[in-house]
Amino acid sequence: MRSYLRFKLSRDPAFLGREELLESSIDEYVRFMCLIRRQQVEAMRAKADADSSTAAPAAAASAARFVPLSPSRLVDLVWHTHILHTREYIDMCTKHFDAKFVHHVPSTGVKDASERVEARRSYEHTLAVYERCFGHQAPAEVWPTRSIDGAAPTDDDDCRPEACNGSPGDECNANCQWK
Repeated sequence: MRSYLRFKLSRDPAFLGREELLESSIDEYVRFMCLIRRQQVEAMRAKADADSSTAAPAAAASAARFVPLSPSRLVDLVWHTHILHTREYIDMCTKHFDAKFVHHVPSTGVKDASERVEARRSYEHTLAVYERCFGHQAPAEVWPTRSIDGAAPTDDDDCRPEACNGSPGDECNANCQWK
């Protein structure tokens, strides 16, 4: 995967003459996909909890807190490039996402203030989940802080220590094995 992405993206204006940024962006794409996988696992747990009569209220509350993850511009560029290599992309999804194709749902463009707020919330949520999951902030050169009103990142995500086997980063790093 890396050699294909490196080859294709090295010609993109965002990465011309910037090999370190390209390598970092590919690494961050892999981490972003790990976060998506983690969110998928959490959704399966919430569904299983909702199916049990004793945990239904907690599962409903968890589902109500769902905030989608949002890639940075550079991570999105790597994702667009990878998804065009369909066989390899499907192989990665099959091996690491329980045979579920990870669909890319691109933005149709932010049109009004409420959509801008939702886009900011999603991106800031992603940065917060990243930090809790991997134990450090996302690198600013790939994940710039985006703010419309200067608000700090939100803290209302579903990352819980028990989901990371007791210490931040355990589960997330364990799922990042297809580099």
